[in-house]
Amino acid sequence: YLAEPTGGIVVRLPEGMPAPTRGTVMLIGGPLADPYGQLEIRPRSDGVRVEGSGAIPVPSSLVGAPGEATEGRLVAFDGIVDTRPTKSTSGDLSFLVTSAGGVQVRVMADASSGIAMASIVVGAEGRFTGIVGQRASKKGVLDGYRVWVRDAADLALASPTPSTGPSASPTS
Repeated sequence: YLAEPTGGIVVRLPEGMPAPTRGTVMLIGGPLADPYGQLEIRPRSDGVRVEGSGAIPVPSSLVGAPGEATEGRLVAFDGIVDTRPTKSTSGDLSFLVTSAGGVQVRVMADASSGIAMASIVVGAEGRFTGIVGQRASKKGVLDGYRVWVRDAADLALASPTPSTGPSASPTS
């Protein structure tokens, strides 16, 4: 993911190329692609050049649902985990979060993020930071938006609060 003050874009690095650390300034050149509606750059290995290091972008607040206007942006929002994570065959995690504004957001974590399924607990409240991406249901449809967290630092979760409601009384 590359970001600058007015936006960002996903970069699909060439196979075997290590991912840069946060704050690395890069010059990227290559063809654009839009698989499943998500615009991304797909450079060859000679289209990637490290220029130095710089400030890490500050996320924008996600107000409402992620969509076309926020695609490619680094965002943050507060919410509560609604579902247990599921793991795809590629190892990616997926779970739903209800934002403080009442909008349900699909949160994804790539297998390389190092986030363990056990660290995502239903009812946990916290701050979620990540990049808005898209996997549309079909070409030209503006749906399938989600927030991709990059690693465990993008999840600031507190354990769910135990219920203080009435408990069942034993019967004789």
